[in-house]
Amino acid sequence: EVIIDTDIGDDIDDAFAIVWALVSRRLTVRAILTAHGDTELRAALTRKLLRSYGKQAIPVWAGVATQTDVIFTQKDYAGEERSPSSVDGIHATLDLIRKRPNRLTLIALAPLHNIGAMIDRDPATFKTLKRVIVMGGSLRRGYNSPTGEPNLTPQAEHNIHLNPGAFDRLLQSGVPIVMMPLDSVQARPSDAFLHVVGEAHPDLHRLLTLWQHNNPFQVTRPTLFDVVAMAAAITPQRCPLIPLRVGVDAIGMTTESEGAANVRACLETDHEEALGAFMRDLCPSYSGPSALALR
Repeated sequence: EVIIDTDIGDDIDDAFAIVWALVSRRLTVRAILTAHGDTELRAALTRKLLRSYGKQAIPVWAGVATQTDVIFTQKDYAGEERSPSSVDGIHATLDLIRKRPNRLTLIALAPLHNIGAMIDRDPATFKTLKRVIVMGGSLRRGYNSPTGEPNLTPQAEHNIHLNPGAFDRLLQSGVPIVMMPLDSVQARPSDAFLHVVGEAHPDLHRLLTLWQHNNPFQVTRPTLFDVVAMAAAITPQRCPLIPLRVGVDAIGMTTESEGAANVRACLETDHEEALGAFMRDLCPSYSGPSALALR
């Protein structure tokens, strides 16, 4: 059972990860909480995507709105869907956790504003989460180049950099943490992979096309960070975890240190296997080569 915390609508990997969670038989999505920037518009986009999969019964709540200069590449998909909700997303999420103690995994695919708000408002309830999977941080590798060349210099990763204090509070919360840092999540699919998935999933294809036209990097092949993070919940055998003690500084640099482990981190994944699992769930009729994922 999972809650997904997402900044869907900027990069495209959130949408891919959410659709995987929706179609997978291994997860039950209990709610989706939107984070960062215009969270109401993100919620509207998410509701439309859920409806296209017949999953409109899953509640979608807008989280903490913030200032951002990140381009909302997929806002046109939301269209006229936007209708501000009177629901306090932080309160609703905490209430769901309170009703299902020690059963829910929170999958954090976004800057950690909502997590920080939940811990600040009700740390005791937050502590009853089964675990938190965080797509964030950079321990031994930084962002690869736009063409995929590896970078062995750690960097302040986006989700942690935008709210390092919230990550620090998460580390101290007492909730088991699975950390999916840049070291392991930078999977770049092939054009053929994107074509097969797009043919099978028209709404994903539309969102991908909007991202391709509007992303500031002027690239057409995304890095599917959040898909690999989702694999930690759906196919955990492909995400080997090691216990580490991790700290964070004021700009969001995450570093290893001596002492008792406070996270389990995945520092390497087989991207071919992870994207192959994604393909098998989203395109079960596809019978081509598994190597399609990364070539």
